[in-house]
Amino acid sequence: MNLIYQALNNEFLPILTIQKLLGKLNSASLMCPFMSMFKRNLNVCLGDALRGNSESVRITPCALNDLKIWAGHLLDPDQWLPIPIQPSSPPIHHKVFVSDAAGISSKWFDSGVASIGFNEDSEMLFATQFLWSPKMLLSPHPDNAGLMGENSLFLEFVGVLIPFVLFPEMVQHQHIVCLVDNLGCFNGWMNKTVKNDVLTSILIRALILISHYLECIVHIDYLPRMSTSSARMADRMSRRSSLTSRDRFLLSKFEQYSLPLFFVSWLNSPGVDWTMPMDLLNHVRNKVMKT
Repeated sequence: MNLIYQALNNEFLPILTIQKLLGKLNSASLMCPFMSMFKRNLNVCLGDALRGNSESVRITPCALNDLKIWAGHLLDPDQWLPIPIQPSSPPIHHKVFVSDAAGISSKWFDSGVASIGFNEDSEMLFATQFLWSPKMLLSPHPDNAGLMGENSLFLEFVGVLIPFVLFPEMVQHQHIVCLVDNLGCFNGWMNKTVKNDVLTSILIRALILISHYLECIVHIDYLPRMSTSSARMADRMSRRSSLTSRDRFLLSKFEQYSLPLFFVSWLNSPGVDWTMPMDLLNHVRNKVMKT
């Protein structure tokens, strides 16, 4: 706690002090893996200092907010719980969500993301489609020189997240297997962050918060593109021009819910906003309380 207090009360700290702090936070995360996602912004601060050959680390507001969460956790008298056992695989009976996303294409109003859900008996629960705005596709990515429409990892993880935002009552107290044709989604979920991709890391934090609130266990697995009938269906639904008559029938069969306006607004003009995960959690909490 002494190192955290130093960080909370000083804008700059020596590199060695931050390295010691991160080492202790890593140890604490072994007891509570949920807290591991709150190390990312401090790691970014340290990396920036090392790349800039600086002798001190500047504590950014985002890292400061995360350290306040750490302080609240460590001072909580009920936080010392047994080390949790991570399940290695889902049980035999589980729900399956298949998603796919399309990026920049020659038809600006054609690309989007689709998600299809199946229950334990492989019966379809929902099929939903959301189309990207040209503004979002052409927005510059904050971590590199590319465009948002070229960042397939971010686009694909939106598809993973959508069912948890739209149908929280469907996933509560469940094991959910999310199948996606992007291996980076699997790696990002395992690491609870993505290096050099702050926007996808924001989505990952949102899914962590929502899944813990709903007491559901999320398994993200890699599904090769077009390898199954559901994967082919999700691929077609991610573009308006590739929809078949059956796809249109399925989309009309299931009620199409809208994403929250604040989330759509952020997707149309993505920026580094670490309050977004809490906003999405509050949205899900309100939906659950109304059911």
